[in-house]
Amino acid sequence: NAESSYDSPLLLDDNDVWNHVAAGNEHTCAITEDNALYCWGDSASGQLGPNAVANGRTQVEINDGGTPINTFVAVAAGDAHTCAVTAVGANGWCWGSFSSGQLDGEPTGDSAPREVGNVISDSNSSTLEITAGMTHSCAVAMVSGQNRAYCWGSTSFGKLGHDENTYPNRPTGLNNVQRITNGSDHTCAIENGVAKCWGANVWKQLGHSGSSTSVAIASDVDGSYTGWTDIAAGGQHTCGIADGTMHCWGLNEDAQLGYPTAGQDSNVAPTEVDWPYTP
Repeated sequence: NAESSYDSPLLLDDNDVWNHVAAGNEHTCAITEDNALYCWGDSASGQLGPNAVANGRTQVEINDGGTPINTFVAVAAGDAHTCAVTAVGANGWCWGSFSSGQLDGEPTGDSAPREVGNVISDSNSSTLEITAGMTHSCAVAMVSGQNRAYCWGSTSFGKLGHDENTYPNRPTGLNNVQRITNGSDHTCAIENGVAKCWGANVWKQLGHSGSSTSVAIASDVDGSYTGWTDIAAGGQHTCGIADGTMHCWGLNEDAQLGYPTAGQDSNVAPTEVDWPYTP
């Protein structure tokens, strides 16, 4: 079916067992227990991968001249591009919209799958996590026993944490990273249990009192919270879990921060949502 919207969840199918799912702006991707990757939705920018099926589900298979790659362990869906980590070799690949360099740092070429390059696709390292925003992407790779973050794509608002968009590079001031997440124009990560954000800050989506426009260096989220365990960036807001409690900050026009007074921002600091959460 291709209705414009549904008011209740629909069963995708009852044959496969699914392990991971990622939702982009107008497309969705998911990985089965057999590590098969499927994508569906809008394919205008090639974000569903090669041989996209109109109004259907496409199994992603990458052919780069060698053995076809058709097993994956992680996937991220951005605004109009997709990134994934292969099951064999733990290499990062991206496909779809490329004009800002969000596939591999190169803003030319086509929408076909590309190896991200640098340590994200190096046999001497392992890509542990990959994320996709609107015009940028990031990943965490284990290099020399350390979990290092890398970002590539558009440098606008300082959301890469560095000023080089031609290949994946490390955000300034980040070392041992457990999580990373991309919003439309901002990025957040957890480093040794501390939440840090950088990029666009117009709606206080960075959670700290930096510039009202942007902050180009990873900076601690405000508050005395410890033990951040998860973080997720939306379009212009961010949520995370610290001390076992859910907090959100940034734009609140649709009450996406989980508390009343929709239409107002969160006044910078992370604020507990108004409903209980038990991890």
